[in-house]
Amino acid sequence: MEWLRLLKHLGRETPKDMEIHSIADNDATHKQANIKAWLARRTRFPMHFTPTLSSWMNLVEHFFADITRECVQAGSFRSVPKLTRAITMHMAVRDELSKPYRWKAAGAEILAKVQSAREALAADAQN
Repeated sequence: MEWLRLLKHLGRETPKDMEIHSIADNDATHKQANIKAWLARRTRFPMHFTPTLSSWMNLVEHFFADITRECVQAGSFRSVPKLTRAITMHMAVRDELSKPYRWKAAGAEILAKVQSAREALAADAQN
């Protein structure tokens, strides 16, 4: 219900001539019948889905979790500009202390997951 409420809010607050693109993981939230029906009637809401267990999306979620834990929950903000400044300062410090990300997944493991995803998509297409 939260997802549908968000979509409706975005629909009300966004100019009618603009598309509202959503990127979703393969969670079941957007697969509920009422949400699928709502989206089917509204072509300005194109959906884009990340691959199952996509590593880059996990990194994005981790990034926002860090900001929430290290900055937002740690402070008290009386206005949006103050929150924005705190996040900007947090990011500046984070950038100064940044380290390169080292990819640790083995190529064979990635290819096995790609094959598994292809098989799942083929099975879905047949159903």
